[in-house]
Amino acid sequence: MTAENARLVGRRAQAFVDYILALDSPFVSLVSATTEHGTDVVVVAVAVEVPQHPVVPLHSTEPIEIRFAADDGREPRIRTARADFPLGLVHTSIPDADGKLSLCVWEVPWSELKRRLTPENLLLRVQDWLTRTARGELHHPDQDLEPLLPASSDTLILPSDGLRPGVTPHIQGAAEIAGRMYVELGHDPSRSVRSKFGVVYVTLPLIVHGALHEMPRTLEALGALTAKSGQDLVDTLGQQLLENFVTEDAGRLQLLLILLVPKTASKDTSATSLEIRAFTSVKSILEIGEALGVFLADGSVARVRIPKGPADLGGIDLIAWRIVHRVNRRAAAAMSGRVSDDRKIVAVGAGAIASNLAGVAVRQAFGRWTFIDSDAVLPHNTVRHGQGDWAVGAAKAQALEVQLNGILSEPSVDGVIIADVLSPGAQATALDEALRTADLIVDLSASPAVLGWLADQASGARRASLFFNPTGSDLVLLMEDEARLRRIDQLEAVYFAAAATREDMAGHFAEGREGLVRYGNACQDLSRPLPPWQVAVLSAIGAEQLQRAASRPEATTLVWRLLDDGGVAAVDLGAPPEFLWLEDGWRIALSGACVDQFRALRAAALPSETGGVMLGAVDYSRRSIQVAMILPAPPDSRQSPTYFERGSSGLKAAVSKIQTRTAHQLDYLGEWHSHPDGAAVRPSDDDEIVFSFLQDRLGRAGRPHLMAIVGQDDLFVRCGTGDGGRIEAVFSITD
Repeated sequence: MTAENARLVGRRAQAFVDYILALDSPFVSLVSATTEHGTDVVVVAVAVEVPQHPVVPLHSTEPIEIRFAADDGREPRIRTARADFPLGLVHTSIPDADGKLSLCVWEVPWSELKRRLTPENLLLRVQDWLTRTARGELHHPDQDLEPLLPASSDTLILPSDGLRPGVTPHIQGAAEIAGRMYVELGHDPSRSVRSKFGVVYVTLPLIVHGALHEMPRTLEALGALTAKSGQDLVDTLGQQLLENFVTEDAGRLQLLLILLVPKTASKDTSATSLEIRAFTSVKSILEIGEALGVFLADGSVARVRIPKGPADLGGIDLIAWRIVHRVNRRAAAAMSGRVSDDRKIVAVGAGAIASNLAGVAVRQAFGRWTFIDSDAVLPHNTVRHGQGDWAVGAAKAQALEVQLNGILSEPSVDGVIIADVLSPGAQATALDEALRTADLIVDLSASPAVLGWLADQASGARRASLFFNPTGSDLVLLMEDEARLRRIDQLEAVYFAAAATREDMAGHFAEGREGLVRYGNACQDLSRPLPPWQVAVLSAIGAEQLQRAASRPEATTLVWRLLDDGGVAAVDLGAPPEFLWLEDGWRIALSGACVDQFRALRAAALPSETGGVMLGAVDYSRRSIQVAMILPAPPDSRQSPTYFERGSSGLKAAVSKIQTRTAHQLDYLGEWHSHPDGAAVRPSDDDEIVFSFLQDRLGRAGRPHLMAIVGQDDLFVRCGTGDGGRIEAVFSITD
């Protein structure tokens, strides 16, 4: 056949024929191209890669018929063109009246498929279907078993765990939307609602999945289909109508017939899935009962009658329904490309970040949550929280529980504790139990005091903290390592140091937007303007990254920054090295990064001594000091192999810049200097004078003060606690 005598009415069909003719390939040839009643019918002979021992007996060349709608309004229908093509295959239909099978090759709607369907793609799709069928690879083992019947439009919404054989389902909601019915079924009789439907369900014997059957359009056709599996639909339906609808207003009710089809992949395996189909009829239950011969009409009420011969069901038309299931945690995880993660997460804080972040986490089945918060939802919270006006006046934790447990068909919030963790009062026992049994504890409070409190708690659960910067344009995630060798407050110090020094963190602690918004008449009833979209975007990122960080054993320090063009930049602050500790009423931590810097500056200055200042964060209530960073010797310092006197040139400006860039979270802590090789790291007389100076300047004001001496192999640290106490220790710093 040539292009000249293959003129078709549809553009897509003609393009396919032209492609096959131009291809001139031994793997495909054009058999015929005709138009029948406005439909273009193209038959091609397609080469098939048949293995030596095919699972399905296909020929090495298969004739395939492709029917194109001239108006391109539906997908090309691909059918077999040989009479003895194997029957009953998965991903095929029951034969049409002419004996040909339709092949199920499309997985997306035609509206999407037609945008990119080229003649080449069409041919490749057919070849792939045939080749994988011959190998027995078309239906993947992880794929759901093939349905017995195709889907339809009206929708039946089932519980997430499906229907329970032997338990009558109840209609718990029914609505007509844009001409289509949506009916909800459930097992709770207390939630039943009146509707125009009466529910009957029939369970078929176990069947082996195979070809797709034609949708039955009458009760007679459905009975013929079920009879193939050994189920007498007429008898079963008649019995259920007699049992359930004799005293009902049967003339008012429509039958909602639910068919349960247990399926297996082969005769040698047990049932692996349950297909559910639903049908209704425009005829009433009374009319259907009369046709079955079990009812006698008495007005609109059914009375029992004795059957008088075979039922005539050909005149009872059926309408098929689409079936969907409510989404439980397992299904939500699958739809998110995840596996359900049931770790127990205790979250402190139920505010803006919590309600947005946890909403995403629940939707991807991450965590079983407990929320701790003592606040109530106020009107202004509804702008940035997940709850609406309905929640105003309720406890934040309880409102969040209602919000989150309404997302899926099963709850993801195990409980709430209405308490302030810093002063739990009567909730102290419940709080201790929640922390003790948690797998992960997350600070969402945006409170440095809470972060510090959580770092100190005895529970072995890993800690994380997520919070915004003052303008709400950046989100910070700090997560301890699995063994909690790097505590969350130590990670906070690493974060402060990065904010003070890194260019990619410049402006992080900029002041919030001008013009605080007053939401009440109390002095502290002020809130910073913060666009809800920023909260939503960053919280969604936080939900994803919290789950990722929780799956890794190492510590995490990450920041996400919103860009002016709407993009997001991720800043990895790095996995911090080990920390050195001093503990004696006060807890003092010195990061490994600072130790490395001590050693590097000392080595660069040898044979002379060198030194500088230390900066960090102090929490007086917790008696905690985090040494976050050190500064090198100012240029006017005096240095020799036996002597160091720190200068002051540029130092005040450098410290002031750090204080500004960290919103005064970091401050001056004290002095450090080095000793040459071979010298002990214990303080000399001159060093004691330096420490006395620190005591006089800082200790007298009640401020803790530090002195560190770094040697060839050791590091000496002394802390004056500001209340007359003194702590000191020597650490080995060799590799």
